[in-house]
Amino acid sequence: MGLLLGLGLLLPPPPAALAADPPGAGLVVARGRIEPVEGVRALGVYAGVPAVTLLSMLVREGEQVAEGQLLATAASHAAAQAAVAVAAATLALAERRLEQARRPWREGQLQAVRANVTSRRADLNLAERQLQRSEDLVRRAVRSTMDYEERIAEANRARAQLAEAEAQVNALVTVSPLEIQVAEASRDEAAARLAQAEAEARLAEVRAPLAGTVLRLLARAGDVVTNRPILEMADLTKLEVVAELEERLLPRIRPGQPAEVQMPGGGARTRAEVGRIGHQVRLLERAQSDLLTGAGGRMVELHLPLPPGSPLPPVVGLEVLVRITAP
Repeated sequence: MGLLLGLGLLLPPPPAALAADPPGAGLVVARGRIEPVEGVRALGVYAGVPAVTLLSMLVREGEQVAEGQLLATAASHAAAQAAVAVAAATLALAERRLEQARRPWREGQLQAVRANVTSRRADLNLAERQLQRSEDLVRRAVRSTMDYEERIAEANRARAQLAEAEAQVNALVTVSPLEIQVAEASRDEAAARLAQAEAEARLAEVRAPLAGTVLRLLARAGDVVTNRPILEMADLTKLEVVAELEERLLPRIRPGQPAEVQMPGGGARTRAEVGRIGHQVRLLERAQSDLLTGAGGRMVELHLPLPPGSPLPPVVGLEVLVRITAP
């Protein structure tokens, strides 16, 4: 019987199950393993330089980590962080220079010239009213034409002074488009250098891509770790069983079929359902106990999500037996 269970065979149900299953029902028994739904993540330090030394490993095997948590750093981490700080300061300076190019005046100076415009406009209004009054008096022969001419001169002088004050305001607030373009180009260059520095800093650190558990450490501080994994992690809160089923039994399997998953030797067991059926036939590479097919067995993977609170231990790669109720 142990030889048959290893391959995934169609077996008749035990006598106790005949009463519950419909006529013709049987059991498909397959060997499987526990895997994370999102897979095992192998994390490493990947850089374009020939040798990278691991500066620190900040986690231990079995430790729970949060998404984005810093797990390890390379020897270049401190220098990379300093380069980011310099690039950020350069960008801040470029942004201030751009703001200065767009507003080169001082607020106090602008307020002063605008106040001068207000004063000159008031002078012009007064001169125009006096001119109108003088014109009425000249028309009634109360004043001489000389007074009227003086009022005309005063109004013209006030009008010229207002135009001069307005020109000062325009000269103060008018900015050369070329200066703004140059400042914007400097700002964009600084932003690009900051992005480059941040990208290089990320190459000097290893962060968790998701919340999960550190499964295995593959390096320690002081090791040269260029372009190779330094640890493996996975989310053990979402597990599934990946069962290997002989391709000849595939027509009997449908998603949603009930199944039972059990540890070998009569250990913990739990109920499950067939979820996703693999879309590729794989040649079995590991040694097989069934002498009929040997190591060249053609298998299809079945994915059975484990229910929350499953009594099966959350051990990645743990082998289990899967019994699927099938017609």
